[in-house]
Amino acid sequence: MLRKFLVLLIVALFGIQLNAQIQFDGEGDVYYGSIANVGEEVQASWDVINASDQTLELSCRRYALQEVPGADGNFCWGLLCIAWSTGHYNASNPDDAVFLAPGESNHSFKAKYRHHGIAGQGIYRYCIYERNDLVDDLCQIVNFCVDAECLVSTENMELEASGLQISPNPIDRVGNITYKFKQAPNNGMLIVYNTVGMKVKEIKLNSREGIVYLGASEFQSGIYFCSIEDNGQVQQTARMIIQ
Repeated sequence: MLRKFLVLLIVALFGIQLNAQIQFDGEGDVYYGSIANVGEEVQASWDVINASDQTLELSCRRYALQEVPGADGNFCWGLLCIAWSTGHYNASNPDDAVFLAPGESNHSFKAKYRHHGIAGQGIYRYCIYERNDLVDDLCQIVNFCVDAECLVSTENMELEASGLQISPNPIDRVGNITYKFKQAPNNGMLIVYNTVGMKVKEIKLNSREGIVYLGASEFQSGIYFCSIEDNGQVQQTARMIIQ
């Protein structure tokens, strides 16, 4: 049976407005499971509220901040329900949009995590955004903790996520990717994913920190996700735009 406890309150989840457009309302940001329940699906859910005075066309992205090898997840919202997978995901199909009238709430958002009997802490960021604006509007970090001490510090995680710097961004010629691991990596990689989570480039990283140069001509125009990983564990993630 799913054991789900609220450990840390984030003001965004309880209707405190973080921007002029969208609000979240839900249960919490930490969810627990047990390896005794091998087929368990740990679920997080919340309402998305249109706090503006106009109809919004919204969609969702998933950023994988920390993953447990062997575990996977999915999320459903409106007509969109992605396959069980790992890594980042961006809803790029216009048919997947959720339309909210002024003041309207949508209660269908659900994020699920399958641990397959493997202990650990998976950390994901879910971001709601307007489809006519590529900038993330409102994001929520969710921790799925399975028979493991749940180390939660929203402030520290945000600092770690922003430690991977891309300049300039958008990139129109050459971009400088500045990275820093918490400690010297054993098998460090810089991996670039496209919006459906496919790897489009991998670069071996041997030092704890440094700079990688990426040419815009290597990619098609659009949104990508850059992650630095060590032994398959995502350390930091940043969004990259190629013009």
